[in-house]
Amino acid sequence: MEKPKLVFNLEERHEKYCDMCQQLGPPEYGVKMHRGLPTDTRWVRAVMGDDAPKFVVLCGDCIYDAHHSDHQVMEDGKPWLPSKSGMMFIRNTKIED
Repeated sequence: MEKPKLVFNLEERHEKYCDMCQQLGPPEYGVKMHRGLPTDTRWVRAVMGDDAPKFVVLCGDCIYDAHHSDHQVMEDGKPWLPSKSGMMFIRNTKIED
């Protein structure tokens, strides 16, 4: 049985810290970026199989990392091209489309 794919649907831009790399809490729960950095994030509607969608705010770097993971596809299989996203990248210095 094939496990369901995680599908990201990118929604509107948002001026909030990224829920993945800017999360508050102990360092063992993820990478922290300096909170003085400007925010350039998007609302993302994440759907896994028949589960209810979850909404998360992600920066370009975290979307890029998720896009290149083993279990994630963008907007029903369409490729996500960082060069066409218009988003700012901080951690990923070598972005490949």
